[in-house]
Amino acid sequence: MKKFLKDIINLIWSKKRYKFFMKKQFSNRERNNLSDLINSLYFEEHIKPIEVQIPENKNILVIAPHPDDETLGCGGLLLQAAKKKCNIHILSLSSGATNDAETREAELRKSANDLGVSNIIFLRLSDGFVGNEITGKNILNDIFIKNKPDIILIPFILDNHEDHKNANKLLIELKSHEELEIWCYQVYSNIISNAYFDITDVSDMKYKILENYSSQLKYFDYINWNKGLNAWNSRLSFKKNEKYLESYFIIPAKEYIQVCKNYFSNND
Repeated sequence: MKKFLKDIINLIWSKKRYKFFMKKQFSNRERNNLSDLINSLYFEEHIKPIEVQIPENKNILVIAPHPDDETLGCGGLLLQAAKKKCNIHILSLSSGATNDAETREAELRKSANDLGVSNIIFLRLSDGFVGNEITGKNILNDIFIKNKPDIILIPFILDNHEDHKNANKLLIELKSHEELEIWCYQVYSNIISNAYFDITDVSDMKYKILENYSSQLKYFDYINWNKGLNAWNSRLSFKKNEKYLESYFIIPAKEYIQVCKNYFSNND
């Protein structure tokens, strides 16, 4: 465990990227301990997240386990990236429960249009069983060849939802990833963050777009929760005018794919 913690906090600053390494043995106990450490803000003693620029003229692929994850996790970034002439695609893994799927897909189409997203791919995988249904399907390679993304946005591998964790299995089969960056976004849980974006100027628009997901808002006020999370992230900046931030872990694809391989080889 000590070696694991030493490795995970051994971050290397190089060309505006952080790199980290995980040991091969990554047990459920260690995973839970690491999640507890993340929630305790332990890593903020060792990592100083930096404010990074909005991508410009980039191809961006957003992997959304369910409709609304794309807006909750990175809606503010997407709004700004679209204005910077980025070509944005969403890969929607599950459309939710069968009786909700048509409604949730319509909500995602409306939200994607509001965000400035150019295309959506619906996989229609079973809600709660995403990890079982993507393995061995070569899904991401086919999309990669067609869209050639520079950046893949995906939930952080320790996010507090099994479909969000298992979405990362898509990356393991990715063959071509030179110059590709993985930007892990935050949905439910705090994450190890090395980067943030100020979304204050577009925050009202982001939360307005979240109103499209009325099928989910009838169960819980995700807008209030997300607004509070983005406000809490302002601790990363300490700038009075930066009131709402989105938090990310940015890492070269080659290294993050190895993290995913180690993680799933010991937890499947």
